[in-house]
Amino acid sequence: MTSARIAVVWLPLCCVLAAQGCCGVFAPLELRAADGASTLEVPFGWEETSGLYELSSLETHEVAKKVRVIVVTEDKRDFELDLDGYLTMVVERMRVNMDPGTCRVSEAKYLSIGGEKAAQVEVDASMGGQGFTYLVTAVDGDKQWHHLLGWGTDSRYLTHRKAIRRVVESFKESGEPANLDYLGIRAVSEAGPGDALTSEDGVARITPPAGWVLYEAVEDDVTLKIHYPDVNLFFMVLSFAREEAEEGRTVVEHSEYTRIRLGDKGQQYEETGPEQLEIDGHPAVQYRIDTVEDEWRRTYLHTTVATDSHFHQLIGWSSYGRYERYSDHIEAVTLSFEQGEWSDPAPK
Repeated sequence: MTSARIAVVWLPLCCVLAAQGCCGVFAPLELRAADGASTLEVPFGWEETSGLYELSSLETHEVAKKVRVIVVTEDKRDFELDLDGYLTMVVERMRVNMDPGTCRVSEAKYLSIGGEKAAQVEVDASMGGQGFTYLVTAVDGDKQWHHLLGWGTDSRYLTHRKAIRRVVESFKESGEPANLDYLGIRAVSEAGPGDALTSEDGVARITPPAGWVLYEAVEDDVTLKIHYPDVNLFFMVLSFAREEAEEGRTVVEHSEYTRIRLGDKGQQYEETGPEQLEIDGHPAVQYRIDTVEDEWRRTYLHTTVATDSHFHQLIGWSSYGRYERYSDHIEAVTLSFEQGEWSDPAPK
């Protein structure tokens, strides 16, 4: 075909594409995180996906090139960290899944992403003998920390490094607080009661809202432990026979005795309380306890119930930010406590 004929064919094609918005066809696509807190712009060929990491709010990949980027958003109130500290924490979390001795971290690069301060490193490591390279980016948001992971096998990352970096650095906060409903958490009023769970010794029973599950208790003195896996809420019962306590011990004294154990770890510790209440017809004392351990903020609802035969500790907890949002779940579990003699203890 002559150059003149090529031009004749090409010119109308360009006109058609222009009329249909050729630039729009190949323009970046904006993806919005499931929690509503952020967005990414991805180039042609990238698409949204899921299932890469259970706590990510946004996941995208380039199918043919097999490179991926995820966004994870966390409440700043859960940590006492600066930008460097948060980035370091993210990398340390990743080390758990890496082959020992294979993790190499570059020097940090500091930049602005979406108008927010950010820090970025490249991490080379292997998992199961396969080499991977990660672009790890921490973003200092308004009320939330964000971290973005972009990765591929060593060779694919090297080939598509610019594209990964372009997606990561397109990150923007939406200006809205993160909404964790996408994880499946339900309000107590909507969840309804779940199954009654009884301790192995048949002395204690709780009836949590639907969605809570038994959680393996590795502590020797824990009678019963449950977990709301969607947002990492925990609750446990510790039962102590009165005959093993000093004679005349009151519910207030036993509460003091057991709370000391939470404050014995050399961490920051602040109590709010006491609140006097009644649970299952028995007197109880309740405190809220805020702690900081290894830069991680946790909040506990610590309740001591005194019956004729036992003292029971009821302890619900989570990270500070998640406790603030979902304290109604922990309170509902606490108030569901019953003491009795049942023959259907919780299955192991």
